[in-house]
Amino acid sequence: MRVAAATDLLRTSDLRPSEIAHQTGFYDASDFSRQFRRAMKGSPTQYRRSYLGKAAD
Repeated sequence: MRVAAATDLLRTSDLRPSEIAHQTGFYDASDFSRQFRRAMKGSPTQYRRSYLGKAAD
């Protein structure tokens, strides 16, 4: 699943969301953001910030 691969990259890399979109096979960054929001109930940037905040605790 592309969103699962994207969440892994958001957690483990410093790639920009547009680069992650390209690497995980989304049509473009907008398509990635739209599908990510639908699946994860938040933007890729929000997901990364949330994960980094939890990792720091």
